[in-house]
Amino acid sequence: MIELNNGKKLDIAALRMALIGNICLTFLFFPVARGSSVLPLFKLTSESTIKYHIWLGHIVMTLFTAHGICNIIFWAVTNQISQVVKWDKVGVSNVAGELSLIFGLFMWIATIPRIRRKFFEIFFYTHYLYTRSSYFYLFMVDRYLRFLQSRNQVRLVSARVLPCEAVELNFSKAHGDIYFVSYGMSFAG
Repeated sequence: MIELNNGKKLDIAALRMALIGNICLTFLFFPVARGSSVLPLFKLTSESTIKYHIWLGHIVMTLFTAHGICNIIFWAVTNQISQVVKWDKVGVSNVAGELSLIFGLFMWIATIPRIRRKFFEIFFYTHYLYTRSSYFYLFMVDRYLRFLQSRNQVRLVSARVLPCEAVELNFSKAHGDIYFVSYGMSFAG
């Protein structure tokens, strides 16, 4: 067992690595965004900034891996290993971080030059799926928040099947209610 003081230092170090990693992560996508309006301001092309993306990727993955290892060591030595499966409704979800780290490690391994050259499809699809899964996560958060907003009971006014076999639903709206609709919904049968 390590002393509580050293354990607290390890916990603080892990938190700082996560915070610095998040700062680096915000800049990770700027260099390779082909339609970026920021790059021409500095007279740069996306092709010329890929080396910065590579280095930022290595820095981010090193920081997040060290963060994960420090947290696991801290939880183990302070008898809080149950934190590994913690999914809080408020605050930090450890399971989500662990899953992100695992997928990030797969992507990082796919960037090893020998693997990238020999199995370019693995390199490409790990990048593609990782960025798409991030968007999917944001989509799910959006759907959940919209679900929470719409917990009031509503009354179905009418329903009909359109000639294209889509179902149109009309709901009543109270005068004081505000609805945020950013895009339509469709369901395939």
